Amino acid sequence: MNNILINGYAETLNCKYCGKTYTSRGKNDPGYCKDCEREHGYASSHLSGGNEAFEKVEGYVQAAINIAKNDIHGYSMQNRDGYPDYDCSSLVCHVVQDAGIPVMDNGASYTGNMREAFIKSGFIPVKVNLATCDGMKRGDILLNDQSHTAIYIGNKQIVQAGGPDGHPEPGDQTCREIQVMNYYNFPWSAVLRYPYNAGSADEIEPDAPYVPEHTNHEDYPEIIRYGDWGDEVLELQKKLKVLGYYKGELDGRFGEQTLSAVMQFQSKNRLAMDGEVGPLTKAALNERYEEVEDKNLGVVELGQVIYFKGGKARLAANAEFGRNYEPGRAKITAVRLEAKHPYHLAPVIGGSTVYGWVDSRQIGEE
Repeated sequence: MNNILINGYAETLNCKYCGKTYTSRGKNDPGYCKDCEREHGYASSHLSGGNEAFEKVEGYVQAAINIAKNDIHGYSMQNRDGYPDYDCSSLVCHVVQDAGIPVMDNGASYTGNMREAFIKSGFIPVKVNLATCDGMKRGDILLNDQSHTAIYIGNKQIVQAGGPDGHPEPGDQTCREIQVMNYYNFPWSAVLRYPYNAGSADEIEPDAPYVPEHTNHEDYPEIIRYGDWGDEVLELQKKLKVLGYYKGELDGRFGEQTLSAVMQFQSKNRLAMDGEVGPLTKAALNERYEEVEDKNLGVVELGQVIYFKGGKARLAANAEFGRNYEPGRAKITAVRLEAKHPYHLAPVIGGSTVYGWVDSRQIGEE
């Protein structure tokens, strides 16, 4: 039985982190059981006069982790209020609001207005190393104002809600729609921190990532993941580079830059943002890559020398005006598939002097 009132206070309560029923500590009960206090190192500020801000941060971090572990909750952009599903921004906003920080009261509802609302609620922007996550603290809010957000939970891990492609049903159909995973740079445009004096926040061990059995690498060897290397990764990098997502070297190693490129591709194409290249991501990647081949008459490799038919080349990929150049051979140095003028050309010896962004119809055979 729950919430039995004794002398005006509930005798039994449900722990806000693990959900277990426990005996109330009276008027100043902190809202979580003693097992969670011992396991996760929570400071009982209501009981001991501790750091209330620190407890709020721990509250929303652990709430997000528990949601990720519970397959009742999945990802949805249509039904995102937590009954039972979330999208990336509603997950972050709800757990922070529920921890006692009024971000939603101050207007936070999606990634585009989160920065202003979170700063109004007491968060401050901090400078950290986005590539390595050095300088981040447990509870930092990672934000890309245009499309994504996550919570850093320490030990180079984050918790986030990703995309549901192929899994529109309520709840988590893949055990990865909302998950704890290794840190990656989306890229983030801001890192927001709720100030607290407890320097031990980084030292608290977060729960180990929840990895369901059916995602083990040996069970699904066709999935390409962080840490893999070889020809498959090299081919992946080439395609992501041609599509404009991957900026690193073609080294055949699935590292941080490749992970970030995969996540950006998945976000753009409404796929589950799990950083893994499985059947759905492979199919979408191949489809987009083939579109480039169709538009570009088979010219898909960066650095490839092609024939420029002549005409205008623009200084920016979406610019209207440009300079006219004579026809001749040129090199493709960049691709931005979604731009008005998706291919950047540069001169080669004995060829055209063209330098700038051109259309696919300006590229052909000599």
